[in-house]
Amino acid sequence: ILAGVVNNFDNNIEQRKEERSTLAASLLKKAFQVMDPDDTGRVSREAIMLVFYILNEDFPEIRRLSKDEANLIFGFLDRDGSSTITLDEFLDFGNVLLLEFTKESDYATLVEIYLPKVYHSWWYQFLCIAVRSKGFEYFIDFVLVLNAAIIAIQSYPQLSGEDVTMNPHYGDGYIDTVWELMETIFTIVYVLEVILKVTVDGWKKYSE
Repeated sequence: ILAGVVNNFDNNIEQRKEERSTLAASLLKKAFQVMDPDDTGRVSREAIMLVFYILNEDFPEIRRLSKDEANLIFGFLDRDGSSTITLDEFLDFGNVLLLEFTKESDYATLVEIYLPKVYHSWWYQFLCIAVRSKGFEYFIDFVLVLNAAIIAIQSYPQLSGEDVTMNPHYGDGYIDTVWELMETIFTIVYVLEVILKVTVDGWKKYSE
């Protein structure tokens, strides 16, 4: 019974998708005919740009497009490079409108912006390759596993129900026990990882 319900639900979803796709194509064809009253089979760049302007002004539910984004979208639509849009190209309007654009400069690092000589130096480029390498990721993964293992060893007596006497030096603000030394080393490694990745890739890419 459940299998039948699921199959019927999937079929309904596919049917609704087809219906929406057919409706969207029909509406786009009507819009194209409005912009092409002489039935030339092509719409000018100016007409498409006017559509973007109307969308910005009258349809707040659609994300606002900058001039650069509008030009990029037109470039994607104009596959033949004629500076006009055919009906086949215009039918992709809805899909292209959903594209998200990000300037490459948005991902520029502080080193790249303020220290271009350092950025282009051989040693900095070597550092970038090293930080982005699989070996670096494997090293960080190894440190994480080692950290988890040490925490398990440290916590095992408590987890097993043994009576444990807390070392008076533990948590006194000084690094004077083996566990505190290890925790400090792991913390330094994690902080260095963040600093290196933010330096090499920038905060925007790292945060994503």
